Amino acid sequence: MIGGAKRWHAAPDGCLPGACHTGSRPQVKNATLRQLKVFQTVARHLSFSHAAEELHLTQPAVSAQIRELEGHAGLPLFERLG
Repeated sequence: MIGGAKRWHAAPDGCLPGACHTGSRPQVKNATLRQLKVFQTVARHLSFSHAAEELHLTQPAVSAQIRELEGHAGLPLFERLG
């Protein structure tokens, strides 16, 4: 479980950090729809455990999906506390 997550906002061009095709930002390549669904659920709940419960997954499975997505993005997507 995370105590809080970094706040993120879409850039003026509509891209999320790490997902744009312009500038020096890394591109998210090969992310699966499942990883994006897990990311969206974690962001909504601000909790890996609560997201796992909603998605009927284990907390380690949620962590693995986020870790893979972070690998594609080339940057951390959440600030983990504790």
